[in-house]
Amino acid sequence: DADLAATLYNAFDSALLPAAWRFLGAPRAQQGHLEAQRTASRRTMPRPHRVFLEALSPKTSVRSIVLAAEACAPEKRLPVHALAVLEAAHNACLDELLRVCSRRSQMVCRYLPNYAAAFRRDEFEHDRQALLAGRLGV
Repeated sequence: DADLAATLYNAFDSALLPAAWRFLGAPRAQQGHLEAQRTASRRTMPRPHRVFLEALSPKTSVRSIVLAAEACAPEKRLPVHALAVLEAAHNACLDELLRVCSRRSQMVCRYLPNYAAAFRRDEFEHDRQALLAGRLGV
């Protein structure tokens, strides 16, 4: 059930969820079967998709851009209210990604009802915590 749940949750070999995580610069869950399955799925992902994912660098993520804007020298720094807007927009994107992941989790739980509680507790919770930890603070 764990392999099937991870495959369903991760949308098989789709590059969409990994691209969203990388683009936003969201931290990855370090535990659980989901992350291992994501890594393994890259081997069967179409080559153009793998190349695209590899091109999404942590240095060019939305998170790194917002953090760089905050770390500028005072004379080049954006006004505080503009930084707050950037952080709020980044956090809203993370919230929407969490919502997508939550919906995928619900799909897994409906498809595998005997594994639902374990999946939510042992797998999805790691992703949820990683996304919440990735939020920026004003």
